[in-house]
Amino acid sequence: METAISPLMTKREVCEFLRCSSRTLDRWRSMWKARSMNPLGEVKIRKQPRFQRPAVEKLFSTPKVWL
Repeated sequence: METAISPLMTKREVCEFLRCSSRTLDRWRSMWKARSMNPLGEVKIRKQPRFQRPAVEKLFSTPKVWL
């Protein structure tokens, strides 16, 4: 039986995927918010941030977007 991959990732999953700490991810997110950017496709579910898997994978493959 195959397991379905969730299209939304938690903060912990994104940190593991990008190999960074949660604090580093928070810094990047605050920088992107100041620039009105949303490269991770962030959505809030019950006040908890979730991130769209295709957007995270795209960010990982195009590092110019990071800064």
